[in-house]
Amino acid sequence: MSAADETKKIVNYVKEVLEVVKKQGADVESAENSLKGADAYIEQKNYAQATELCEVAYADAREADKKYAEKFLSDAKEMAEDVGRTCVEVKPAQDYLEKAEAFLNSGDYIKSRMLSLRAKQEAEISRETYDETFEAMSEAAALIGEARKFNVDITAPVEKLLAARSAFEKCEYDKANKYAKACRDDANKAMNRFKSAKKIIMATEKLAVVEKLKYDSTAMKNKLDEATTAIKAGDYAVAEELATLADSEAEGVLSNGLSVTVKYVEELVKEAKAGKLFDMSDAEESIARAKEALESRLYEEARNYLDNVRKTLFKSAEHLASNKDEKKKGSRID
Repeated sequence: MSAADETKKIVNYVKEVLEVVKKQGADVESAENSLKGADAYIEQKNYAQATELCEVAYADAREADKKYAEKFLSDAKEMAEDVGRTCVEVKPAQDYLEKAEAFLNSGDYIKSRMLSLRAKQEAEISRETYDETFEAMSEAAALIGEARKFNVDITAPVEKLLAARSAFEKCEYDKANKYAKACRDDANKAMNRFKSAKKIIMATEKLAVVEKLKYDSTAMKNKLDEATTAIKAGDYAVAEELATLADSEAEGVLSNGLSVTVKYVEELVKEAKAGKLFDMSDAEESIARAKEALESRLYEEARNYLDNVRKTLFKSAEHLASNKDEKKKGSRID
């Protein structure tokens, strides 16, 4: 092989190396300048100088590649140390860092960069695990705080939250996350059980008023029985839905039924008042209060006010009948 061919072969090889290093992101400006000089010497047929500049270009490219790999390793170490300061387990990242440094020292810069990048990824995963666990515990604590406001039994979720915090302090994040999620689930169940039970109680109270007023309560009662069965089985969403339906039906029955009654007693009071025989001011006041109670969905209260109106009307009727009897007796004596 001639000197020209040998030199061109060396130049092409260095260019390939330079291209690879450049693609990796290293600064190869110095090496590129040396290669330009080598090309110029080849044109002048000064193959010795061209070969010398190729060697310089190759050395510059390797040095640039090394520096770039060192920066990768340094950044990865810094990130792992930063994550480790928050009590995060970074052993997987540290293992990759050790391997990356070994390859750097052996001159395999591409492999070193790949392992440094993997170390950063592992450190990021550790940080995400830490953040996820911390967030899970915070959510669980917030749910417990909410449940405590309603005097919900939170014994089980509190125990799990304490276990999560203990594991978290020991950097046992998988265990802490598991306990935190279990705590959150228990707290949610407790709240759902409370909500469905409260809904059943509210609907039952309205059902009692419906039955007192002798309205048809069969459908409502069936739904509440189903809701009670569901809550015992732990189907809180089903229980709440059934209780809500029963409550809604009771609302409709009571609202419509009592509204009709209000209109009826209003007519009776108007008639009594038109006769100018009795003072109906108390009855009118009771009707006004009944309307207000009905508007506020206080059905038991509305029923009591309407009962007062009935009593007033009944007493008025009794008094009127008594007066008529007295008059009849007086006329017979005369």
